Amino acid sequence: MEDLRQTALGYYTAATNEIRQVVEEFYKEMDPNDNGYVRFEEFSAYMKTVRCESMSSEEFYDELKQCGSHELFFDDIITLFYIIQSGRPFCGGKCKKFVKGMYFTCVKCFDDFDHDHDHDHDHDHEGSTFSVCAQCFADGTFEHRHEEFLDPIVSLHLKRMEALTKQVINSVNKLLY
Repeated sequence: MEDLRQTALGYYTAATNEIRQVVEEFYKEMDPNDNGYVRFEEFSAYMKTVRCESMSSEEFYDELKQCGSHELFFDDIITLFYIIQSGRPFCGGKCKKFVKGMYFTCVKCFDDFDHDHDHDHDHDHEGSTFSVCAQCFADGTFEHRHEEFLDPIVSLHLKRMEALTKQVINSVNKLLY
C-alpha cells in the first residue's frame, strides 16, 4: 500500500487547488463530527452511501491505515481518493482482495467499454471490466468468459504503439493523396 500512498500524495501535491478542495470535502464528509480522524464505522457507512461497498470492509480499512494507527487520517483519505479515482480493482479471482500491485485486465471487456460503451456488452455490469490479481492469474483461480488478459503496463504500451501506427498511416496517406 505504501507505493499507492506515495503515488496518491504525489498527485495531491501536484493537484490544482480545486482538486485539493474536492479531496478535503471528501474527507470532511467522512468525518461528520470533525474530530480529525475517521473511525471504521464512519468509513464503512460513507463508503456504502457513495456506492463503494467493496471498499467498506474492515480488511480494506485496515489496509488504508498507516502502520500503527487506529483510525484514518487525511493522508489515508488522499490515498483512498486516488484509489477510487484511478479505478484500482478488487480481484475478480478467488482471493477477492484489493489489488495493491500489478494485475491483469480482460482485454475484450476493457476494449468493449473503451470503444463501444453505449451498446450491449458481453459482461455482467454495464461499463465494468474484469481484473484479477497477479497471484490468482498465475494460479488460474478465476473464472471469466474471455481468455486474453494484459497487465496495465503492456496494455498502455500496445495502445501507444497502435496510436503511433495510425499516425504513420495518416502521414503516408496525406503524402499519397
